[in-house]
Amino acid sequence: MSGFICIVSLLLGLQFLWLRKTTRRVRLQPLLGYTLVESFFIGDTVPIFVHAEFACTGTLYRLSNELESIGVQFENYANLQSNQFHPTRGFDWKNPISISTDGLKSGYYYLKLSASDGVSSTTYIPFILKRREPSEITIVASTNTWHAYNHFGGKSNYIDRRWGALERAIEFIFYVANYITRGLIPSWPVYLPTARPYSWIGELDHQTHPENPTEFSHLLRSEWNLAAFMDARGCDYTVISDRDFQNNSGYASSKLIIFNTHSEYWSNEMLARLETLQQTKGINIFFASGNNAFRMVEYYDHGVSVTNQFSDIPTVTRLTGAYYTKAGYLGFAPYRIEAPDHWMFENTNLRPGDLFGTKSMWTMGGAVVGGASGYETDKIFPCALSCPKVLAVGSNPSGPAYWVIQETSERFTINVGSVGFMGSLPVDPVIQRILTTILLRAECSVKLL
Repeated sequence: MSGFICIVSLLLGLQFLWLRKTTRRVRLQPLLGYTLVESFFIGDTVPIFVHAEFACTGTLYRLSNELESIGVQFENYANLQSNQFHPTRGFDWKNPISISTDGLKSGYYYLKLSASDGVSSTTYIPFILKRREPSEITIVASTNTWHAYNHFGGKSNYIDRRWGALERAIEFIFYVANYITRGLIPSWPVYLPTARPYSWIGELDHQTHPENPTEFSHLLRSEWNLAAFMDARGCDYTVISDRDFQNNSGYASSKLIIFNTHSEYWSNEMLARLETLQQTKGINIFFASGNNAFRMVEYYDHGVSVTNQFSDIPTVTRLTGAYYTKAGYLGFAPYRIEAPDHWMFENTNLRPGDLFGTKSMWTMGGAVVGGASGYETDKIFPCALSCPKVLAVGSNPSGPAYWVIQETSERFTINVGSVGFMGSLPVDPVIQRILTTILLRAECSVKLL
């Protein structure tokens, strides 16, 4: 067995050396664009690389409690870029457009490219603006997950349209070995360059208000819901990327750090940073997310690579209180309360066994989904030391989300354990009340609506 693995490793190594030197042509849509990094400081000039086969207009928007137009940045712009794509470096486009961010707020933004004739084509180029000064609340965007689901150029962590059948078979062998050993045998690294457009960006089409029912999202469209909640209540917050979190950028003085929607891909440095924060007086953690820290990544000069399809269960369970399993995948249901006397449920009038998180803005196949516990969910595991307190459990027939808390008199870590949670925030008054109570408990400023 060991000899076979060595031979396969050699074949893959030779293949990778070949791939590192190889570019290939990919089909480009008429309007495309990207940024080389996910986040910028307010006041920085944002370089955006644009491919435009015909004259287009660029309009900047901020995702707030409504879609906020910042204004037209340029008009009648056309620029053809190379269709040569490198598997680890991405594109090498030239002559970026510079976008000024002077006087803007922190948050989620996108540059919308529209054909100047108004009908031909549209695309979106998202980025994050972060503060230099401290904020009460730090929202960590799940940017590693954005990259993991981006298959532009033929490769994501889930899709591979670049390699031939033999190479895919070899990679699959490593995947199976990684799966069977739960990460003891690492998977072959999946390189995800940042220099490429997002393939999933069409989820922003026709999105004009965060409360409008829409097809399920676990990426930027979902993350918008948390920013809308914060802006509507006048909260003092900044948004950062996963890479910023690893680099200890922009949150040292925050009272509450929130991981948004689908915080699946973590590095060892991120886990170490989280552990340090959990030992810091006055800093609280809230996983408004599911499938938390399930896969492992490393950053490289041109992007992020997935290095293991499984994280360490004991480590993640100790830090987040729960761990993802596939049970209940794609199901949705309300939560059932387990601890109605906990401070988190003050002013909700919930009683033992009551359901909450019954409403959602997400639809699947034209039907509204069944509640806040769903899509991908985290469960509790046996714990060697202190176990989290279970506050609520999804009423899903199988694989429910476990809403847990680990707390002391000085700080708390909360995990709702559900990717579908953010779909309830805009439309479910009980979920809104609970999040407001969490903000107040962390001594954050929040306007009561």
